[in-house]
Amino acid sequence: MTDRDDLPGADQRAGATPDEPGATTPEDAPAAPPVHERWWWTGTFRAVLGGVVVGYQWPVLTSGEATVWNWVLAAVGAAIVVVGAWLVLSAYRRRG
Repeated sequence: MTDRDDLPGADQRAGATPDEPGATTPEDAPAAPPVHERWWWTGTFRAVLGGVVVGYQWPVLTSGEATVWNWVLAAVGAAIVVVGAWLVLSAYRRRG
């Protein structure tokens, strides 16, 4: 007897063999798609990337030492956040 035998459902798992109908084996189970192929990945990645760009510019922007290029980079990052959020929303609506 092992420590795992007293867990709930241990007796149900122990009796199932691959020859029984309804028993699934790991190779029969459908594989989950890779992360980069999931509906939320592209938009979420872009939104987070844009947030990181804005986050790196934020201390300079709030200190008053910002140049024009800091503002440009922050604007590009904010635009990427908006595009990423739009992609996530549209993918959510299309998925079904």
